[in-house]
Amino acid sequence: MTPQKPPPPQAFRRPMASGDQFEAIRNRVNSLYGEFGQRPEEVQQQREQPLEDLSKPTLKLLAPLFVVSVALGYTVGDVEAVNTLLVLGVLGVAYKLIWKYPPHVSLQGFLAISLFLESSDEIPTWWQPPLRIADIVYYGSIKEHTYIPGMSLPAFFLIALMLLFRSRRVAKKAGTLPPRITEIVMFAYLGAVFVVEAWGIARGGKITPSFFQIEYLFTMPVVALGILYAIRGPEDFAGLGSVVVVVGASRAALCIVTYVVVASGFRDRDGFYVTTHSDTQLFVVSLVIMGLLAIERPKWRTLLWSVGVGLLILGAIALNNRRIAFVTLGIFPIMMYRALPRSKLKRRLFTLGLVAAVLGAGYLATAAAVQSESVVFKPARLVLSLAQQRDNSSESRDVENFNLIYTLRTSPVLGQGFGHEYIEHLHLYDLSDVFPMYRYLPHNGVLWLWSVGGVVGFTGLWFVYVVAGTFILRANRLARTMVERIGTLTALSGVIAFVVQIWGDVGLNSFMGAIIFGLAYAIAVRMEWAVGRA
Repeated sequence: MTPQKPPPPQAFRRPMASGDQFEAIRNRVNSLYGEFGQRPEEVQQQREQPLEDLSKPTLKLLAPLFVVSVALGYTVGDVEAVNTLLVLGVLGVAYKLIWKYPPHVSLQGFLAISLFLESSDEIPTWWQPPLRIADIVYYGSIKEHTYIPGMSLPAFFLIALMLLFRSRRVAKKAGTLPPRITEIVMFAYLGAVFVVEAWGIARGGKITPSFFQIEYLFTMPVVALGILYAIRGPEDFAGLGSVVVVVGASRAALCIVTYVVVASGFRDRDGFYVTTHSDTQLFVVSLVIMGLLAIERPKWRTLLWSVGVGLLILGAIALNNRRIAFVTLGIFPIMMYRALPRSKLKRRLFTLGLVAAVLGAGYLATAAAVQSESVVFKPARLVLSLAQQRDNSSESRDVENFNLIYTLRTSPVLGQGFGHEYIEHLHLYDLSDVFPMYRYLPHNGVLWLWSVGGVVGFTGLWFVYVVAGTFILRANRLARTMVERIGTLTALSGVIAFVVQIWGDVGLNSFMGAIIFGLAYAIAVRMEWAVGRA
């Protein structure tokens, strides 16, 4: 039997597209990815369309708060000023305003004040910060200053609860509740916190220290759900972004002024910092917003504002003496780049990344060569110290991490639960005089969660960050407008900044982290919800 010859290759070829078909394909690809160097009209319209800007309302809200706090702090004093009447008055005003305005408007004010003030537990002890009175009233324990029995929570938590109940009520009435699974995620996380707490107390843990261990943990889902219910959809992203940037720039300016005026006599002290550890997250997220806005809307005015705000915030990061800030700055551009689809934006980011890498390497090399103590090379010294790890702080962290791993080995499946100190198998420094609870609240939050929860507990306490990251990446792929892209990528940077802070510097014991993460989670969920309804 004679074998048949295979058909010529031309037989398998599909007919070429006609001119009209090719043009249609080209226009479709161009509208999605911008591959041919053209901007469709709708994208150009997005660039020209004015964005919601809440800068002036935010400054009008923060300015009197600053003036009153400074006046009370430097005249009456914090002990005399913070009393039951003042705290109850603040709660009453918050209740009235939250029930008076629509939830998305109340959220703007809540976000501005919560980010502008700093947790009273993180205030430097060497001097009195300008906002100390407002910080204590808002974030301090109500019981500590008013002696109301059982009120160990701050006013911030109660105000967040008010926002949650009000926002959910309005969203339910309007039929805009988010998908049920997004609520279940937060309730499951909250349940995991209390289960690990009960396990620790059942094993002989101490109740009072355990409260300080979980206070910030059970606050996070309350804040996240309150923000989630209050946000209407992508139409709120630009306004909330402007609030974050204004507060970030304001705190950066306050940090620089404090460094120059108030804290001048303490700059040479070991462990010196000006503003809180948690401000790193606010600074980084603000930088991301301005950077993405400059890329999406490359106009001279936008570029000048982005550069100006960026330099202000970078200056505050350098003066604040937080090495973890530079780690965060190095991580989130990589994650954002991987999350972007193929487009002109991605190619621009890649080019900018190469330029920044070359300039950054030259800057570090110059700093290592000249060994100058100038403030110009202070960021470089902080970055180089991350690689060298020769200071006492780095050594103490290594010992602390070793002890946390040793503690985990004693109960790897279920952990020891909350309410217990980690086992100090290797003792190097005694911090009990400065921080009596240092064995209850270690720096490395990831290893700490492993030690208190084991494999089972850690899964319940950590899955929420994985789920949030998944939601954000999915939402980013659904983004079609400039505001949606900036919002979802900003949310991604917020989660990254929070996780880095958890790993490196007591990030779990921070109201700032709860706010940034809650905002990121809400943006991702509302983005997907809006696309699903479209």
